[in-house]
Amino acid sequence: MAKILIVDDEPSIRLTFRAFLEDDGHHVRAAESVEDAVAQLEAEAVDAVVSDILLERSSGIELLKIVQDRWPDTKVLLITGEPNVTTAANAVRLGAFDYLSKPLDGPTIRKSVVAALRMQELERENAELRARLADRRSASQASETESIRHLPALLIRARRNRHGWRLAQPPQGQLGAEIGREADATWETCVAALVDPTHREAFEEALAGPTDDNGLVHWEGRAVAEADGEPRWLCVTAHCTDTGNEREIEAIAVDVTHPHRRHARLTVQHRMRAVATLARGVSRQVGAPLRYLSGHLELLADMASEAQHP
Repeated sequence: MAKILIVDDEPSIRLTFRAFLEDDGHHVRAAESVEDAVAQLEAEAVDAVVSDILLERSSGIELLKIVQDRWPDTKVLLITGEPNVTTAANAVRLGAFDYLSKPLDGPTIRKSVVAALRMQELERENAELRARLADRRSASQASETESIRHLPALLIRARRNRHGWRLAQPPQGQLGAEIGREADATWETCVAALVDPTHREAFEEALAGPTDDNGLVHWEGRAVAEADGEPRWLCVTAHCTDTGNEREIEAIAVDVTHPHRRHARLTVQHRMRAVATLARGVSRQVGAPLRYLSGHLELLADMASEAQHP
């Protein structure tokens, strides 16, 4: 379980919060001041700090600044008996995970700590996924051009508003070599290279249409034909975030023309659903989930390729 530090100048509060969290199996320590807390953190880092804002010789805000500077991976939850909007806004701006008002019962503090630890786990997993991706790219640098040309998947980030669709960044990966130079790619060139003209309207309508409960849309249709005229089929799974009149998507497009690529399609769809479900839960605590999806999504292209040979 997690390591948690309780910081409060009232012994009864330290004892009560410690009991609440130890009941969940966490390893809990307690400190009565900012100085005491910093000394304990220097001896052994923790996963989360739960601190009162009003301390005898300093404040939880000061402790928050120190933790953010020296132990940025540690989540900080601030508690106050005198809540006000200015202090809450300042705490969140400085990086506090949560801002709670006394009196606190066991379920409330446990729920907040669980959410903080879940966020921390996502951030660590995202960093690990990015590191793995960087390692893969580094190891395959010599054959990068050839491997990208044959990768049967493409990661697309795009936005749609009243003016239409535009790419948020160049596509990553390739479906064959049809996208051309990634840096020069636009929404028009990307879609024209992927989707059969007779299916383009249905493709864009699907991406702009209603999502499932996890914020996903799925589309399967005809891709641009091979040079010899052989038809191809494309499967696209996209996570959608709507803000005002704008929709942002992060999508994986997979070539599912050949039977052995059906496994890749199902693998990608299953993974996207799992990632979206997790991100949807996190978004209730911290807002838009897209930055926590990026590490997962970038690996999906590699996974789609690997899934061709289960």
